Amino acid sequence: MKVLPFQNLINLLIFIVLCLGCKPSPSSSNPAGSGYTGFATLPSSQTHVVNSNDLPESVATNTLIWDSYYNGGGVAAGDVNNDGLTDLYFTNTMKSNALYINKGNFVFEDITKKAGVDGGVGVSWGATMADINSDGWLDIYVSKSGASQNYESQRNRCYMNNRNGTFTDKAKEMGIDNAGHTVQAAFFDYDMDSDLDLFVMNQPSNARAERSKYNDDNEKEFTNETTSDRLFRNDGNMKFTDVSDKAGVTSFIYGLGLKICDLNGDQWPDVYVASDYNWPDQILINNHDGTFTDKVHEYFDHLSNFSMGMDIGDLNNDNLDDIFILDMAGVNHYRSKTNMPSMNPEKFWKLVASGKHYQYMHNVLQLNRGNGTFSDIAYQAGVAKTDWSWGVLFMDADNDGWQDIYISNGIKRDLRNSDFTMQFMKMIDEHRVPGDIMELVKMMPITPMSNFMYHNDGHLHFSDEAVKWGLSQLSFSSGCAFADLDKDGDLDIVVNNVDSEAFVYENNAQETGNHYLQFEPKSMTSGRPVEGTRITLYANGKVV
Repeated sequence: MKVLPFQNLINLLIFIVLCLGCKPSPSSSNPAGSGYTGFATLPSSQTHVVNSNDLPESVATNTLIWDSYYNGGGVAAGDVNNDGLTDLYFTNTMKSNALYINKGNFVFEDITKKAGVDGGVGVSWGATMADINSDGWLDIYVSKSGASQNYESQRNRCYMNNRNGTFTDKAKEMGIDNAGHTVQAAFFDYDMDSDLDLFVMNQPSNARAERSKYNDDNEKEFTNETTSDRLFRNDGNMKFTDVSDKAGVTSFIYGLGLKICDLNGDQWPDVYVASDYNWPDQILINNHDGTFTDKVHEYFDHLSNFSMGMDIGDLNNDNLDDIFILDMAGVNHYRSKTNMPSMNPEKFWKLVASGKHYQYMHNVLQLNRGNGTFSDIAYQAGVAKTDWSWGVLFMDADNDGWQDIYISNGIKRDLRNSDFTMQFMKMIDEHRVPGDIMELVKMMPITPMSNFMYHNDGHLHFSDEAVKWGLSQLSFSSGCAFADLDKDGDLDIVVNNVDSEAFVYENNAQETGNHYLQFEPKSMTSGRPVEGTRITLYANGKVV
């Protein structure tokens, strides 16, 4: 299982928890699940998970110098020591990453130093766990970024599992130590030759300073291995080859969300890249010949504008994958008026005319119609506005047989606050801009936000149960992941936070009495875990 700094993306599926024997259609009289008490927040004194993605602000480190400073903070979940318990790996922006081994009963041990997986110098954003060399042990790939052009500190790390509690970074010798501004990466078998290839999602380092340089005419001039996405083909013997240009995956966009999924049902893996700013999302459909074609215009009538985290899964149990993309629309009237500008019709139609699709500033929930097209039902479903959201998880929280939606939320400072912007512009007009940049930074409001937990009622409508289910603590949350940490048949949640300790939530869904099945897919020949497994269960003629 792997996670973006903005979202959870299921790439490796070793343990699968599925509901069995639940009601095909939940009772409308009990919208939050029968007898379900939600989650318990476990203190670090119990879990020993003390990771905090601290973002100190100074003249050299602040969002006015580097507008992506508040991004990052990923978390990955997977069993790295093969003891049957899910371990946790956190990335941090300004300090070492952290690997916690699950000792059982929600007790974890920090073995980062011993394991040799601290991420090295420079900024770490995304984390990906996968069995890269098919030896039956999970490896860890770390996506590096930064505000400078010091590409050596931005080289991605690939920690190969030595099967003794330690790891060795072999990214350089494997040919996958890309030095771009990497947000996240995913391992998948794009050419169906039974080994894992690598997709790396890059973007320019500083959108505020650089995005004005790019336009449709000079895009190729600025598109290179550090700014655009890359595809590395696994050639065996721990060697990869960059085939990005040949595969057609190097278009310039500001990718923030990444998901691998078979979107057209042809049994070949496709790639979805959610893009921030003016550049539209990409749906890279696998052509079965080593190349991909972007078909976002064919699949979607419109997109989100500032696409952030994303997830893909079956929300209405029709055996078709639906797609949820986060944006930054204010959660209430006050937030919408004070923190994000209104959509500009002139800019909107200019983007449409330039081929950048119809982009609207709200979350989109694209319902799969089963005919190669999708319909956005975010407003009908009640999930269109969740503020400055980063990560999203499709997960059956209460074991009722329907996928719920967890969303991590919050940014350290309201950098798009309208009052701050007006005050700053007035200071410029009056020639009284302070010489100390920290005075400007401190003018931006600080507003911690609650995360969201949308319960699925089985009829394509969702209600936020974060308060009732014990998930409403105010925070600045970024990366999130789910896993059955205590192997009791329900899905627990882990969240990486800015300037505060990570959340570890114990799920109490087992108390509902609903049944579950737990699978551990393994190869019949090697006995090793199988990558990317998908299992579909049917009960009474319906997908559960």
